[in-house]
Amino acid sequence: MYFLEWVAIVSIPSVPTDKLGRDPSSVVAAYGHPKAVGLAAGWFSVVLLGRVVFAIGLRDAFRGLRRERLFADVAVAAMALSVAIEVISFGMTAGAVWVANAGRDQSAVVALDAASEVASQLVFGPIGISVLAGAIAMTLSRLFPRWLGWVGVLSGSLLVVGGVLGVGGLGASGTFHDVAGALTAIPVPIFWIWMIGTAVVLFRATVRRA
Repeated sequence: MYFLEWVAIVSIPSVPTDKLGRDPSSVVAAYGHPKAVGLAAGWFSVVLLGRVVFAIGLRDAFRGLRRERLFADVAVAAMALSVAIEVISFGMTAGAVWVANAGRDQSAVVALDAASEVASQLVFGPIGISVLAGAIAMTLSRLFPRWLGWVGVLSGSLLVVGGVLGVGGLGASGTFHDVAGALTAIPVPIFWIWMIGTAVVLFRATVRRA
């Protein structure tokens, strides 16, 4: 469900931009295809809930395990927060594209673009906390392959650090910008590997009923 976001991603322009108010004319020029972006915003508000469903499914594996369940509860709460931030973030992007399409105040488009980009960076921290908490629960429970838990610890830790540095890195330059960008880009595929691997283990462990 979560990966269905790519159905919309491949069909919309690359917005929000990372210009943060620099070169306003190019920011406005990036905001085309308002209907496609608006539909994408609505689509994301539905399919991104797949991340929350995944976290709830993982938590369900720790029934009767009080210590692990506590970490899993944190994972669900943090993942829900990340989805809320991401949906609101792209909602601002949709608002910017409609303002740009109406030919209204250029500064409004630039402001919405910058706010959306900043909010999109705030998604990584909560995702990292969710993955880290879920991976710790997996490792403590010994119900999952050990390597899978450590993959989650790695990706979650990197995402947390990237989430802390991300917004500062957007407006910076040089090494700080590069490091912050790497810590919000490199861990994401590792997170996907962990998510898919965990889902496979959970699916295979599901009790079949006649």
